[in-house]
This record gives sequence, C-alpha cells and structure tokens, in this order.
Amino acid sequence: MKYKSFPWFQLKILSGARVFSRYCKMHEWSIAEGIVRSLEAFAEKNSIKRFVAVEINVGELAMLDLDVLNEALKTISQEHERTRNTVFKLRIEHVTFTCNKCGCKWGLQRGLETIKGSEDLMIEDLEGGYDLPLHYMPELVYALMRCPSCGSRDYKVEGGRGVRIISVTFENGGVGEHVS
Repeated sequence: MKYKSFPWFQLKILSGARVFSRYCKMHEWSIAEGIVRSLEAFAEKNSIKRFVAVEINVGELAMLDLDVLNEALKTISQEHERTRNTVFKLRIEHVTFTCNKCGCKWGLQRGLETIKGSEDLMIEDLEGGYDLPLHYMPELVYALMRCPSCGSRDYKVEGGRGVRIISVTFENGGVGEHVS
C-alpha cells in the first residue's frame, strides 16, 4: 500500500515516506515516519548531533490514535542515530468550529453528531475496524458536517487541523539547545 502526504498537514512530510511491511499499515505509522524524516532533514541542515525531546501538537480533527502514533515514533526513531532514544511528547490541539451564518461555536464531538448517516459513511480499515473518512481526509469536514444550531455548512475551522512539531531539544556537540 502506498501512502501520500496531503496538503492539510502542517508538518512537512518528506517525499518517499513508506510504511514498513513488518508494521501494521495504519496511517499513524506513515505520519510517524514523516515526522522522523523531517527531524532527520532538520538535523542534517543544522548539524544536530541528536535529539533529546520533541513536542508535537496533533490536531483533534486528524482523529489520530495517540498511543499508536507514540508507539510508531518510538519504533521508527530507533532506526536513526539522531532520533534514537528521543522522548516524544504528544498533545492534542482541540478544534473549534465557528458558523459564519449564526456565530455558533462548537467542538468536534458536537460536530460529529451533525453528520447524518455516519454509519453509512464508515470506511473499513486494514485491521477490520471502521473509521469515518475524516480520519483519512480531515478536509471532508466541510462536506460532511453542519452547524448544530442553524444547519449551515458555511463555517471556519480554528486550530486542531494538522500535525505540527512545536519544539525540539537537541544536543549539538555536547551542548543542549532548545528551539520552539
């Protein structure tokens, strides 16, 4: 199975990302590999010896399983010298929707309740489970969700959309540094 990086991810996923066949082929693994490859590219460009800690914001709208993502990061990072033994800190960045018609504000859970026929929209994953298509393509939110107050599809999404590396702590020739 081939995975692609999509433009709504705020993290620059390097081309050529692959999912190792020995892993479960979940897209959390391809995202983890993109994160590690991005860190490797950053390290190469900035002569970084090794990463100590990396903080990552994961948008709620991406609907990623943080336990799976964390496991994937730990496993994949061990394969690269600069990221080996790095501590990854994952945080959920909550999403807020604001209706442009009536001004109503709501969160993801309330918004998911507005998706009519969501059972019919479920996609079977490779492990036999089911997910809403938003898990794979968060931008479908505009086609699927409505304002819970007035029913409009004219709303804006504030925060919680993608995956972002927000800070790194690294060693550079024995000196520890922190970049946000």
